Amino acid sequence: MMRLLLRQLKASSILGILLASSMGFVLVLMGIEAYLRLDANKALPRGQGSRLIIQSDRGLDRESLTELKAQDWVHAMAGFETLAYRVEASLPRLPQMPQLKTELFIEAVPDAMLDVLPEDWSWQEGDTDLKLIVPRSYLSLYNLGFAASQGLPQIPEELIYKLPFILQVYKDGEILRYSARVAAFSTEINSILAPLAFVRSLNTDAPKQDKTHRAVVLVSSLNDPKLQEYMGAHDIATEQKLGTNKAERTLYLIAGGIVGAGIMLLAIALLLYSISLQLLLHGIQQKIRVLAMMGFSSWRLAQPIHVFSALIILGSYFISFFVYQRINQLLANKLPMLWAQPTQTPLVAFAILVLALLLAMLQSKLSIKRILKSSR
Repeated sequence: MMRLLLRQLKASSILGILLASSMGFVLVLMGIEAYLRLDANKALPRGQGSRLIIQSDRGLDRESLTELKAQDWVHAMAGFETLAYRVEASLPRLPQMPQLKTELFIEAVPDAMLDVLPEDWSWQEGDTDLKLIVPRSYLSLYNLGFAASQGLPQIPEELIYKLPFILQVYKDGEILRYSARVAAFSTEINSILAPLAFVRSLNTDAPKQDKTHRAVVLVSSLNDPKLQEYMGAHDIATEQKLGTNKAERTLYLIAGGIVGAGIMLLAIALLLYSISLQLLLHGIQQKIRVLAMMGFSSWRLAQPIHVFSALIILGSYFISFFVYQRINQLLANKLPMLWAQPTQTPLVAFAILVLALLLAMLQSKLSIKRILKSSR
């Protein structure tokens, strides 16, 4: 029976089936891998996740913060610590620009809560140099709003990093002067941030605050219904809109699209295999009937086809799994934070392999039975 099959097989048909099924397997595996890694973001270690800024007019006391921190969708959180004294910043006079001077406020959060961490982001008692993190929106407001309306030149981001300014802190009748620089721009925290050690050092003699009005929280996902329900029930406002994480939804759609494309290719491969099998059996159906009359059972007649099907499926599986491993390794090197940890994709791939083998065996057996039934 195997010899009969080999005589009827065409190399081009086998190659087409192998190519389509291998590509389909690769796309399905990579789509599942991407989906599992996106889903794993909801169980990231503490210190990772989506950053959410919350605020309450009534204030958040220690009890409220402890209750919030205990929620299963919270990875980490910390309240903003505000410098308790008046702060004034002034830029040195630049060509074609007036003397710029303004009052501002300075806050601080632990380093783990920052969305960007500059180099040498530290401060020790006695230091007169100070690095700050400023919201990127502030630079846009100056360049596109203030500078444009006053006929002043815009300041590029590269120049901001090199531009020193004087920071004066008015503390209990004493003026503390610091040489400050912008070390980074934040896109997620709308506040002027200094190192936590700086704020705590200057606030040593300030009255202790029992409440904070703002906090930064690392959550599993901004789309989590539990998060939205909790914030509404406790009258806590958020700076971000909940349930509108378009980037996350887009990534899920892309992952689903990849899986869908892979399933389509697998369906095409299955169709090619089915057509090839039918043509192959049609060419040797008379000999199959003869073998059946000699006492061969339908299961025994289908065994060579099972072997042929298994070889095709296993061949495409191992080719696609090799390609999948190489792509995975490349992504792990490029995106270590997202792609380093293993997922359950190999188990899912094995389940798909077993299902494909069972379907192929069922189809071949039904095809043999159909031929034998038509001969009666």
